[in-house]
Amino acid sequence: AQWDYQAKRLDLFAEAAKAYVEVLAAQEQLNLAGELNTLAQEVKNTVQERIIAGKESPPEALKAEVSLSASRVELENVRRRLDISRTRLAGFWGSIHPDFLGLKGNIYDIRPHGSYEDFAARIAQNPDLARWTAEQNQRQAALALEKARTAPDITVSAGTKYYSEPGDTAFIVGVAIPLPLFDRNQGNISAARARLEKSRHLARESEMSARTGLAQAYTSMLSAYDLAVNLRDTIIPAARQSFAAAREGYQQGKFGYLDLLDAQRTLFSAEQGVVQVRLAMLQNQVTLYKVLGGGW
Repeated sequence: AQWDYQAKRLDLFAEAAKAYVEVLAAQEQLNLAGELNTLAQEVKNTVQERIIAGKESPPEALKAEVSLSASRVELENVRRRLDISRTRLAGFWGSIHPDFLGLKGNIYDIRPHGSYEDFAARIAQNPDLARWTAEQNQRQAALALEKARTAPDITVSAGTKYYSEPGDTAFIVGVAIPLPLFDRNQGNISAARARLEKSRHLARESEMSARTGLAQAYTSMLSAYDLAVNLRDTIIPAARQSFAAAREGYQQGKFGYLDLLDAQRTLFSAEQGVVQVRLAMLQNQVTLYKVLGGGW
């Protein structure tokens, strides 16, 4: 019962941790959507200025307006997703109305991972594995009990007996020993031995499942980590530089509006990608620590 409790508690903590990082990611996505909306408004203003100056054709203003409207829709969608994530998190403490404004945490805090060997060495702490030691001890004791029952129970009796004719009283002691000629409890012994063997197979199966889950979570976390570092150190800086160049070039008439819009979308997509990859990395970390029995 204690191991069942620990396993359920671990499941609950893991789900709560995942819900927490989902809210963190949604908060950052809302910030990015707000920045995109601001950029779209600034680009529209720049287009209007160029149209007034006669450097741009009026249809470009319609494109800028469409882009701005799309960014507003995306901002509202992200805000709704954040509300859903906050409500789901609040449900873990029995509330349907989140009474918090935001969560603390840095979604971009990308730290090096530990080695697989370090994690594998801690897998025995998993309640689903640790429980089988107690389970096999119980099954072993049950088998020993059934084996003990093959020895017949000796019944000892004692008492007094009165003989009416001679008027004597005698003290009588009796010993009864059943002869187990037909019932040697072999059926119960075989059943107990089968249950013990079954528990050993289930223990090996649980360990294999846990190690497989550990390997999958570790590999996924490693892949997300590498991608997150690449996005942070290479792709995002390049996308920002490209957008800045496209914006300056558009203002000087060197690039068209579509070039500016494409650079803007590329930057936003890359920044959103960092959040998604970081969220995946954190969720895989939660899964990994769940396999290890906690420690996040």
